[in-house]
Amino acid sequence: MPYLSKSNFQLGYTCPQKLLYQAQPSLYFRQKIDDAVESSIYGGHQIGALAQTMFLELDDGAAFEIDDHNQSAQIASTQAALEAENVTLFEPTIVFGKCLARIDVLRKRGQRIELIEVKSKSFDSIENPGLQNPKDHEKYLRDLAFQYWVVSHAYPDWDIDCFLMMPDKTRHAKQDFLHQCFPVQERQCRGGDRTEIHVRPAEKAIHEKLGESFLTQVNVNEHVQEVLDSEHSIPEKHPSLIGSFGETIDALAGIYLNASAAHEPPIGSHCRECEFYLEDPADASKSGFHQCWKQALKTEGQFKRSDTILGLYSPASSGKMNMRNLFNAGYRWLNQLDPIELGLDSEPSGPLTIKNRQRMQITGHWPGQAKDDQYYFDRDGFIAALDEALATTGWPLYFLDFEAASSPLPLRAGQKPNAIHVFQYSIHAMEQDGTVTHHSEYIDLSNDSEVNVKMLRQLKEDLGQQGTIFRWHHYENNRLNELRAQLLEASEPHHVYGELIEFVESLTQRKENKKLVHSGDRNMIDQAEWASQFYFHPATQGSSSIKVLLPAVMSSSAFLKNRYSQRIYGTDAFRSHNFANHVWWVSSEDGDLINPYQLLGANQNEDIKAQPTADDGAVVTISEGGAAMSHYVQCQSGRFDSGYVRDVEDSLLKYCELDTLAMVMIMQAWMSDAKCLPGEIKK
Repeated sequence: MPYLSKSNFQLGYTCPQKLLYQAQPSLYFRQKIDDAVESSIYGGHQIGALAQTMFLELDDGAAFEIDDHNQSAQIASTQAALEAENVTLFEPTIVFGKCLARIDVLRKRGQRIELIEVKSKSFDSIENPGLQNPKDHEKYLRDLAFQYWVVSHAYPDWDIDCFLMMPDKTRHAKQDFLHQCFPVQERQCRGGDRTEIHVRPAEKAIHEKLGESFLTQVNVNEHVQEVLDSEHSIPEKHPSLIGSFGETIDALAGIYLNASAAHEPPIGSHCRECEFYLEDPADASKSGFHQCWKQALKTEGQFKRSDTILGLYSPASSGKMNMRNLFNAGYRWLNQLDPIELGLDSEPSGPLTIKNRQRMQITGHWPGQAKDDQYYFDRDGFIAALDEALATTGWPLYFLDFEAASSPLPLRAGQKPNAIHVFQYSIHAMEQDGTVTHHSEYIDLSNDSEVNVKMLRQLKEDLGQQGTIFRWHHYENNRLNELRAQLLEASEPHHVYGELIEFVESLTQRKENKKLVHSGDRNMIDQAEWASQFYFHPATQGSSSIKVLLPAVMSSSAFLKNRYSQRIYGTDAFRSHNFANHVWWVSSEDGDLINPYQLLGANQNEDIKAQPTADDGAVVTISEGGAAMSHYVQCQSGRFDSGYVRDVEDSLLKYCELDTLAMVMIMQAWMSDAKCLPGEIKK
């Protein structure tokens, strides 16, 4: 018998219409989670296994998991287990009416019950003791409220306390190599339609103890009661869902179990995050997003989400350009927006503003646009910024990219949850004569406890004493500031890490309360900020993501096409650590540029290394940061053999090298356009 589970309750809470599509998985496409989310899911399962291990020790002999595969068996096993006076259950399944709750940990002591929801999201027990500010945990509190509602109705005589159990980022792990105590296992579910992630409690002694561990239990009875007592109003998402918590549950259960809605689909700003979106839907794989919009707008045409006002670049948090206000004003399509009526800036005066970029996106026109101009570029602004940078820090130009990872389950003893590990970087260098090389790289997938210190020492050597350093967005700056904080907290004397702290401070800037309080003498330049200030290409829809901007810039740059359609990369003229005689400007059959990130792993001739494969023969291709983080964390668990780790390392090196090459390509395209290419570019 189908039930409304807590996960589907949460899905319906974001938009009840999604439950119609969730109930028909063979008909409606649902986007897969990305690698960053998958990595956090792995961490969540490991945190859950640590919690089980601690409760097993606390309640020795009276704690076990309800591990039946069949839902009916889970329900029956739970009912039988709860007949005991005292018992601790992991993953028990309790039903009431149309609803089902599978609970992380349930401790029963007579009629006294603890419902414990284990989460991997960390909290700060000093800044937020007892979750006095529950805003960041609203979803988790709704989870617990749903479980409480089901359990309290199924067992009305019970006296129930609700707890969130989460990593406390003010506390340190006592045990080294916790990831190896809780290796992630993947197994195919029955029917083979999905993969189940499973982590068993540790079989060896764990030094983390309840009440003493970084994994902390917080009583949230008061917050859960507030959720239960509140009126829940989701008028933008569904006009019928205004009422008590129980009425909301009943309404969502009716929609999910009947697979039908009584109202017209409520399209709105929430559609921006809809996971039931497929760009090119078909009869065999439908797009719920398109279904809603076509039904609500009475249209049958073909369109993409980016054609709607949801595709607007950087909507405001308030005012006319706020997404909800645009919907309320009757706008549905991007081409309906009136720049004058909405008060968008007409002419750039200096660096581009958000309103400048929005106007260009909506109109497809920009100041000084010639007939064949494909994009806007403030050449004078770019040249002035480049001259200022060179006057301050000089040649060469360095292009730096980090890969880093964190985990709610600390990777080393003495670390806090989600402590950052910068395990990889790549640097390209452009010399004053125009020569470009893949200057250096670093990677460490080992269990070394000083991975950050080793990385910083090597980075200090590779960047030398002079040169202008570019990063893309704030990532590298933020990670280095986190490493600085780690070094300042270290128990070693300051003189041990003093020079590394000074080195980090020389490269970074810091803000407090949004005010700049520090800027190093070699403070890295945000190349993405230059892209935002000086460059607009309609193909990017305003985005400054490097993976979106790179193919747009390449497709419009004759210089890049001429240079990178040759087998020059990975030769003596253009040295590379991981590629040989590689072509980056490659056309598809219809003549369009193929995004270079899609070329990772492609063997273009016999000189290129074979692409690494997993044990089952699947190709290991890492083409975005979430996958890099996920693979690093999994390598720490010991789940891969040494051969596979080497293959992962090879793929990571190629991916990170392309990230800094992409920065070089974009810079070269700008320099070529501005007629300020340094020296004679060697061929």
